[in-house]
Amino acid sequence: MPAIFIIILSFVIVVALARFKVPIFGGLFFATLLIARYQHLPLKSLASSFLKTLEDSETISLVIIIVLITLYSLQLQASGRLTRIVESARDALRSRRLRLTIFPALIGLLPMPGGAIFSAPMVEEAGKDLPLSQHQLTAINYWFRHIWEFWWPMYPGVLLAVSLTKVSLPFYILSAIPLTVVAILLGIATMFRGLGRANIIKSSGNNARGGENRRRVARKFFMDLSPLILVVAGAVGLEALREFLNERGFSLLPQVPRAGVILAVLIPILAIANKEKSAFIKSLNKWFERGNVEMLLAVILAMWYKEILTSSGVVDSAVNELIGARIPLLLLIFLLPFLGGLITGINVAGVGVSFPIIIGLAQAQTMPMLATTIFAYCAVHMGVMASPIHFCFILSKEFFKSDYAKVAMLITPSELAVTIMAYLIAKFSGM
Repeated sequence: MPAIFIIILSFVIVVALARFKVPIFGGLFFATLLIARYQHLPLKSLASSFLKTLEDSETISLVIIIVLITLYSLQLQASGRLTRIVESARDALRSRRLRLTIFPALIGLLPMPGGAIFSAPMVEEAGKDLPLSQHQLTAINYWFRHIWEFWWPMYPGVLLAVSLTKVSLPFYILSAIPLTVVAILLGIATMFRGLGRANIIKSSGNNARGGENRRRVARKFFMDLSPLILVVAGAVGLEALREFLNERGFSLLPQVPRAGVILAVLIPILAIANKEKSAFIKSLNKWFERGNVEMLLAVILAMWYKEILTSSGVVDSAVNELIGARIPLLLLIFLLPFLGGLITGINVAGVGVSFPIIIGLAQAQTMPMLATTIFAYCAVHMGVMASPIHFCFILSKEFFKSDYAKVAMLITPSELAVTIMAYLIAKFSGM
């Protein structure tokens, strides 16, 4: 039986089980067993590879980061800081068009499951009395909730993609930021049709006192936003510093991948915990919900799935088969991640299912891994955004009582534009 068929079958098992509400980690477990059975791996080798995955520094680092990030998100909610951020944005912005986009965008800075339902009432309020349909409001809330997810280092999908391909996190971020720019511009151009220019809330005047008040409100907005800005700036800055020093022979925690991200998130967690103990206890208790545990299990199983695929030689065999069949690799590098995102509706799941496969394909053709990561992760995210089972879409649709097909038509132009930009960035990077 061809190796490529076994890989595709393992992929289908994961996404098919996900459609039947089986947790992603369960699908990855069965897919891994299938690969092991195909290669006649003994139980001892299977157990050994699992222990190797658990002991791997990449796995340990990724699990720590995900735990810290989700805990920090819950702390911001429990302490009321997230609410203050949104209220400050409401006071600082006179443009209803900006208000419609800023609320889901702000909520999107944190990887909160179902965060779209938090921003939906704000989008509804900002869109009141404006000539926008419920489908447009749904698309705006849904699309702008996820504009950062192409590169934002607080998202598990980004971290898993970078961990699997072992590319530089700062370089990846700098290369992928243009995708967010395109997502914003195309989203505004296609989802606000009919709004025209009648979207500016008149101010009470342009006198000195009014100008001073606006500056005060703007300062408060940025001060309230500072907990998020400092964490992300700290994570990127510490990672860049660590890589800079390591390249020059000054080893700074080289055995801990992405130690800068860990420190940047851990420090504010400890600071908030020391200042607001009740909020920390509340967020800690809430963390132990089923969703967070399942996310960690999915990450661990994805890393094990990758280990079995690579160590067993299945990927190498499949690559040779594909090269012999002359199947365009670029199409596979886009299609497999897209389908993974489309059917699972979760970025980290789409990455876990598809990246172990496309890494082998890219390495066989000596494609630059940074370019491959950007293009493939964009494909995952576009699949997730098009998925009718994406939790944020379901919540937005139910809140605004809109139709999937009409919302999909509104976001499709933006998806196509972002995909084209990702391809151009990848080609410029040498793919």
